[in-house]
Amino acid sequence: MARLAAEPQGLRQRRAGGRRLAVVCLVLAGAVLLLGVGAITQGVPDVEVRFALDAVAGRAGDDVTAYLVRQNRLPRVVAALACGAALGGIGVLLQDSLRNPIAEPGLLGVAHGASLVVTLQVLFGVSLPGVARPVACLLGGLAAGALLLAVNRRITDPVRLVLTGFALATLFSAVISAALVLAPSTGGQTQATVNRYLSGSLSGLAWPEVRVLLLWVGAGLPVALLLGRVLNLLQLGDDTAAGLGVHVGRTRLGLLVLAMVLLAPVVAVAGPLSFVGLLAAHVARGLLGSSDSRQVLPVAVLAGALVTLIADQLGRLAFEPLEIPAGIWTVLVGGPLAIVVATRAAAQRRAAR
Repeated sequence: MARLAAEPQGLRQRRAGGRRLAVVCLVLAGAVLLLGVGAITQGVPDVEVRFALDAVAGRAGDDVTAYLVRQNRLPRVVAALACGAALGGIGVLLQDSLRNPIAEPGLLGVAHGASLVVTLQVLFGVSLPGVARPVACLLGGLAAGALLLAVNRRITDPVRLVLTGFALATLFSAVISAALVLAPSTGGQTQATVNRYLSGSLSGLAWPEVRVLLLWVGAGLPVALLLGRVLNLLQLGDDTAAGLGVHVGRTRLGLLVLAMVLLAPVVAVAGPLSFVGLLAAHVARGLLGSSDSRQVLPVAVLAGALVTLIADQLGRLAFEPLEIPAGIWTVLVGGPLAIVVATRAAAQRRAAR
């Protein structure tokens, strides 16, 4: 007891924070694992856990049910986890680098810019190899992000930033609607595919698409997880960060590009899964009771994976045999949260004046 009392308070706080981080990560990882196993066993037909695990390991033969588990449910679960993890990291990157609690790809219009590229590609029958679609989405997202930054010189104003992002999202949505009308007639199936994609859907994904997604996310996410210290410095304000040796403009631009790199494969395979980044980042801060980006980033990655998997399973099972895209569920939950966060941010700014 005497030794503990003699320890500096800062050291005790860091140890307590480290224990809390470990517990939160273990709980979230356990929830992800349990829900993932449930996702490959539930549906039509339901299968036993042992059979599902044998099918995943290739020990269940080649009957129809084993094929369903390996080629339909498993890639969908893996894609949901990868998309959610990427979006969770993106939420922290955008919010902390812009010092904006409601920064999120859907609210800033960049997801719609990337979605526009895929929509045009599908509607006009442009064939792209698997790895080229994320590259096209990256270019579309970067163009939208550049336009957003060009309009908003003071990117720390959360209300103006989101209003501009909403305007850009509306503009891109209008272009998408025009493309749906003007595209060559290819039957209702193509437009139904586009509509499902624009809602944010993980249905129908196959392993080739999932492998490309894992390649991109696996390359970009570890880089994001190493940037917690830089994000902490940016949270202190541009002047303070610059005084501590950070080149604010270049650093912020690099972080935004990294966010777009992570977003590109998600939009390419699943469409705009709105508000996942917003939800994951705020859930992480709430669970940790801290805004330390070094701790928030890994928790947000796990929270994003869990949120996306829950949304996809709700969409697949809640109204079976009908399916509601995961993106609709994330909007239903994330939209009200965005309003609450925006209201609090506005109140805090008024109080600070």
